[in-house]
Amino acid sequence: PNNTLQSLWTVTGDNTGTVTTALEGKTTNFSNIQTLVGRSTEFNSLQSTQTNNTWTITADNGGTLNTTNFIGMNNLLGGIGDDTFTFNGSFQIDGTRGINPAAQGTNTLNGPHIDTTWTLTSKETGTLNPSAATGATQFSNITTIKTGIKKDTLQGTNNGNIFVITEDNGGTVNNIPFAGMDSLLGGTGDDEFRFTGDFAIDLDGVGGTTNTIYSADSGMTFVFNTDGTATNPVSNNNFSNINTIYGGKGEDTLVASDSTNAWTITGNDKGTLVWESTVTFSKMNNLLGGT
Repeated sequence: PNNTLQSLWTVTGDNTGTVTTALEGKTTNFSNIQTLVGRSTEFNSLQSTQTNNTWTITADNGGTLNTTNFIGMNNLLGGIGDDTFTFNGSFQIDGTRGINPAAQGTNTLNGPHIDTTWTLTSKETGTLNPSAATGATQFSNITTIKTGIKKDTLQGTNNGNIFVITEDNGGTVNNIPFAGMDSLLGGTGDDEFRFTGDFAIDLDGVGGTTNTIYSADSGMTFVFNTDGTATNPVSNNNFSNINTIYGGKGEDTLVASDSTNAWTITGNDKGTLVWESTVTFSKMNNLLGGT
């Protein structure tokens, strides 16, 4: 569509609202209209009511808003109430604003039951990219992220992130709740991964100079491999690009790789482990060598 020709569709109630078209430059009221179709030659934005709204994306730039069907809408704009957006397939909302509810509400974005990559670019802002979709969908002012039943990856910002894992595949990133994530990826800054229990999820610090795991107070086990990755045999977690580990209040164990390892104890329950990689540890109750 032509970005210089922008039309605004505003839904004010069930199948009722206004449309301001780019070509005519005028506003028209409508009622008892079940389907809104944006012109393919224009850039169309759909504005919801200022109450709570339910959006379902069922096609590229198409779906339903409460009781109203829409086609050819490049931006979906929520109101000041709570907005819930649900993708039911590999679709894209291709506008520069994409999914953009107002900041006042509690806004939820539900991903499809398809392998999906989520990338945060700043607080409550990022992209959603299901596999086989035409492209990624921009989103902003999203306060809760929920995934489908397939493999989902959540990429943090490049400014450093605090991930708190509070359940299997769920928790918060920078105070934004998420659920159903299989993998968490840090950015180019330093990242923290904090466990409140021995929960299942894969972690990758990616960049940064100090990527840290804080163990659960129930205790955890970290088994390092020769390539610098690590696993947790209890919850079957995989860890990559982690260079600092803090134990919790429970019994924590660090197991070295099956290569040549150099341990340096710098204080009570703390020190460094050096092999092909280097890990700094603290509050670690048990240190086990490899084979």
